[in-house]
Amino acid sequence: MVKVRTSDKFFGMEIKEEATYGTDPAWPGASIPFIEDTLTFEDAEFAESAEFGAFGAWTGAEKGVRIVKGTIKINPRYNESWFWLLFGQGFGSEDLVVDREIEDDVTVATGLNTHIFSNLGVVTPKGLSARTFLQGPTNGAGTFIKRINGLICNKWTWEQPAGAEQPTLEMEFLGSLIAMDSGSGVTPALLTTTDVKVKGFDMDATRTKSHLKLGAVTMADFNVSAFTIVSDRGIETPEEYLNNALSLSKPGQEVTREITVDIEGFIEQDFHAVDKPSLEHFNDTATKLAFAYESATDAIAGKPYTVRFDMPNMHWTKFEAPITGPGQIPLTASGRAALGDVDNFDAPFNEHNTVPPAGSTDFRVLVHVDGATDEPSADTKFTALADAI
Repeated sequence: MVKVRTSDKFFGMEIKEEATYGTDPAWPGASIPFIEDTLTFEDAEFAESAEFGAFGAWTGAEKGVRIVKGTIKINPRYNESWFWLLFGQGFGSEDLVVDREIEDDVTVATGLNTHIFSNLGVVTPKGLSARTFLQGPTNGAGTFIKRINGLICNKWTWEQPAGAEQPTLEMEFLGSLIAMDSGSGVTPALLTTTDVKVKGFDMDATRTKSHLKLGAVTMADFNVSAFTIVSDRGIETPEEYLNNALSLSKPGQEVTREITVDIEGFIEQDFHAVDKPSLEHFNDTATKLAFAYESATDAIAGKPYTVRFDMPNMHWTKFEAPITGPGQIPLTASGRAALGDVDNFDAPFNEHNTVPPAGSTDFRVLVHVDGATDEPSADTKFTALADAI
C-alpha cells in the first residue's frame, strides 16, 4: 500500500483551455501551484417510488446526469500563462491592450500588456479542463490522474486578510465530466516557481499605484485592514430535455449576477464625513471604489506589476461599528456593485474606457504584465467578442 502525498514527485495540477466546451484538449497544460482542490462529482439519483407490500425497502435506484462541483484555491501571481488565464474564467469579457499600463492608455510602455477583465452581458468562456496528478512517488502502472472537462466558473472570492498576508483566490466551478485516467508513464508539467506573487503589503501607500480609494464625490484614501470581493455570476446547471437527460449542457447565467465587497477597519474621528462609507450608507449614496496592489518588482523597467479592482457604482448595504470591549473600535462595511460608467471615475481610474456598451460595467479588474515573459501567447477564452483575444 503506497499512500499519495502532496509532496510526492508525481503530484500536481495542470489546467488548459478547451477549444470546444467539454472536449478534452491536447495535454500537457500549464502547471499551477494550488492550495486546495475540492473538485468532485454528484450524481442525480431518481429513487423509485415507495411501493407498498412485502418489500420493506427500496427496490432500486436510477442514476441521472453527473455534475462536477468544487473549488480551486490559489495565491494570485502575475503570470498570464496560467494565473490570469484561470482568473479570466470568472468574467464575461477580456480586452488586451498592448504596450500600455493600467493608469495610462496613451503613453507607450513597450513590452507591457494590460488586461481588462469585465462583465459584459452573459458571455461565458469556452471552458476549462484540469488534471490533478494523484500518482504519488512513482508514475507506473496502477496510478491515476483525475481529469475534469467543461469547467465553468460560477463564483469566485478574492480575500485579502489583515496583517498584510498574501491574498487568496477561490474559484468555484461546475463541470461536465470527470474521469480517472491512467498515470502510467505520465509526468506533470514543470511547475514555475519564479512568478511574482501578489502580496498584502503591495497596497502600502508609499507605492505610487497602490490605492485604497473610494468616495461618492471625490475618491480619497480610505484606511482598510482587510477586504473580500465576491463575484457570484448567477451561473447554474441548466434544466435538460428528456433526450439529453444524461448529459450536461454548457452552464450559463440563469439569474442576476451579484458583485459584493466587504471591508474591515477601525473607527476614526472623521468616520461620518463626506466620501466616507458611514455617511454614504446613511444617505443611500453610491460610491466609486478602487483597490490596487503595486508590486515591489518591475514587470518592465520602471513599471511595477500592478493589479486593480474597480467598481464605478457601488452601494453600501451595511455599516457597523460594534463596541464590545476596550481598545480600537472596529468597523465593518458591505456593498453591492451596480452598473456604472467608467467615465464617472476620478483620473486616472477612468483610463481604458473601452468596455461596451458606453463604458458601463458593474465591476472590472485591470492588470499589467510583462508581455514577453508572462504571456508568450495571447489566450482565446472568449468566442463572441470581437475585441477579446
